[in-house]
Amino acid sequence: MIEAVAPGTTGFLLVCLAGYIVLANLLAYAAMAVDKARATKGDWQIPEATLLMQALVGAGRGPSWRSAACATRCASSLSGGG
Repeated sequence: MIEAVAPGTTGFLLVCLAGYIVLANLLAYAAMAVDKARATKGDWQIPEATLLMQALVGAGRGPSWRSAACATRCASSLSGGG
């Protein structure tokens, strides 16, 4: 049976840490997707320092490669190559 996760326990800390990591990755992924969409249209982009700061505060490399992989697949399918 799963015990309740009460504030002040190790389980609570792990749940908060996991939530932070998920949220940071989602926000960074969204920012990179918006940046890629704007770059494709020729609009202004999100400053690289902002994207790197998101990686520094918790997102890591995860969003970068996921965003790049998705953008490559999307661009390939739009151009008729995939």
